[in-house]
Amino acid sequence: MPIEIPRQHLVIPGELYSSKNSQQIYRTANGKPFITKSKKAKEHEKTLGWVLKDNNRRRQWAAMTEDKEFPLKVHALVYRRTHGIFDYGNIFQNLWDAMKRGGYFIDDSARFLEPVYEPYIKDKNNPRVVLWV
Repeated sequence: MPIEIPRQHLVIPGELYSSKNSQQIYRTANGKPFITKSKKAKEHEKTLGWVLKDNNRRRQWAAMTEDKEFPLKVHALVYRRTHGIFDYGNIFQNLWDAMKRGGYFIDDSARFLEPVYEPYIKDKNNPRVVLWV
């Protein structure tokens, strides 16, 4: 059964990439390991930041979340290029971080955000994420 996307929704163009694949491990001065996101994941998060600066997207988000109580129940439908194996939590981490940094919500903790991951759809030519509250 096809998913019915509400009239008020937000589209984030592009493929989502895992923040955990190819993590970089460093050692602190005292020798303890420090794990950071991969270079690709950092670049992806930066790109998402630019996409989210768009004033039309900001207005759409404000209209969708107006008068809503926390935690926001955010439905997320991802359109992927392939049917490759992935983990929803990992591929959405950069998006939630970028949205938090962009002021879309206060924090991405369970107190403020309750993601609802809809079954993904393959769309080789137009990968994107559709969000609604």
